[in-house]
Amino acid sequence: MPSTIVLVPNVLRVRADESAGKLYLEWYDSSAATWKVIWQVDIDTGDIDVIGKLLQDLTINKDTPAVKLTGTETDGIDLHVRENAGAAELYDNTNARTLLKADGTTITDVNGVALASHGSRHAYGGADAIPADGLRFSQIDKVFGSTTTLSVSASSTATIDKGIYYVFCGPNTSVEVYDATNDVWRTLIPAGGAGLVISDGTNVRLNNAATVAEDSYLIPIE
Repeated sequence: MPSTIVLVPNVLRVRADESAGKLYLEWYDSSAATWKVIWQVDIDTGDIDVIGKLLQDLTINKDTPAVKLTGTETDGIDLHVRENAGAAELYDNTNARTLLKADGTTITDVNGVALASHGSRHAYGGADAIPADGLRFSQIDKVFGSTTTLSVSASSTATIDKGIYYVFCGPNTSVEVYDATNDVWRTLIPAGGAGLVISDGTNVRLNNAATVAEDSYLIPIE
């Protein structure tokens, strides 16, 4: 039995190397005057080694079709890129777990957390909450918004919208915070004063003690 079968003279041939256990499909490179391997097949295992690149789409028609990537390094794993019930998956076959799954509406990670909900993991009390010292002042973008004039009627109050502000009170207007524990409004900034105010939109207010309406000024920090 010949070790080489010529398919197209001086163009294409099949060569068997029994000592190496390999079968080669080769083409003749006339510019280099040498035969070059296109495909290499392991005779014992049937494994195929493609030399070069595919120029057409690779189509796999079967249930749960997959491209399998088997790492041969020390810590390598058997990784599958596959279709499963209409979703695309990155599957760790070595440890039998789906690392990433995506369908028409949702992308989920290895813990089953949807990408759209992933931010909740970093919120206070979340699985990967940002530590207390995880942010520095330099990391927070500070922008001053447009100054708002808040007019409070005589002997009246006005709630400050939710946000952070520099507040400049009118001459007879103060900033008060509600103390829910003792059911009392406490003065945060005295009348005519100025300061930094953090409001929850409910429990912080301006209190005008004058007999006429009075303006105060709020500069939001956004």
